[in-house]
Amino acid sequence: MGKKGGKVRVKQVNQSAPMKNPLAGLEDIKIPPKLDPSVSYPWPPHDFSVLQDCNTFNVIYPTYLDSTKTIKRGRRIAIDDAQEKPSITEIGEALQSLNLRHVIEPAKGYSRDPDSRWDNLGRVLVDMTLPHDTDAVDGEDDKLKKVILMREISKRIPSMPSRLKRIAKEKAEKAKLIKAGSSQGGGSKSNASSGGGGSSSKKKKGKKKRS
Repeated sequence: MGKKGGKVRVKQVNQSAPMKNPLAGLEDIKIPPKLDPSVSYPWPPHDFSVLQDCNTFNVIYPTYLDSTKTIKRGRRIAIDDAQEKPSITEIGEALQSLNLRHVIEPAKGYSRDPDSRWDNLGRVLVDMTLPHDTDAVDGEDDKLKKVILMREISKRIPSMPSRLKRIAKEKAEKAKLIKAGSSQGGGSKSNASSGGGGSSSKKKKGKKKRS
C-alpha cells in the first residue's frame, strides 16, 4: 500500500494460486492398530493358576530396565546394569530362563514414559518367588527383591534369542542403507568426473599465428 498524488493505492494480492493444505501428506502416516488391553499371555501357558494369581504379581515395564531412559522417566536400576530398549518378549524369555511364573500384557503402557506407549508398549507381571541361582537373600524386603530380580533379568537379556535376532536384523538393515547410500554417491561422482573430462577434451579455438 502506498500513496500517489495524495490518494491511497491498495495493491491487490493474486488469489489465483490455490492454498496449500497444511495436512497434506499426513494421510500417508500409518498409525498402528489399537491393541486389546485385555489380552495377556501367561507362562507356563498351560498353568491356569498363573492367571488366577497374577493380581498379586509385581509389575515390570521395559522402561525399568532401559538404559536410554532417565530415572525421571522411570528407569529403576543403575544405567550400567540396564540394557538398551529391552522388549517385553526379551524380558519374558529371561524370566523363562529363571523359571519364574509371569504374564505378558502387550497392550499396557507406562504412564511416566509416554514414548514407550508408542514404540515399546507392554508390561510383564512377575511372580516374585525367586529361584536359588539369583543373588537374592531370604528375608529381604519386596522392594529390594524386585531390584535384584530386575538386575538379573537385565543381565540375561543380551543372550536371549529374540534379542540376538533383533540386533542381527537391525545391523543388516543398517548395512543395507549404508550400501545404498554409497552406491548413489559413487554414481554421482562418476557422472561428474565423466562430464568434466568431456569438457576438458574440447580443443580451444584461436587465431593461427602467421609465420
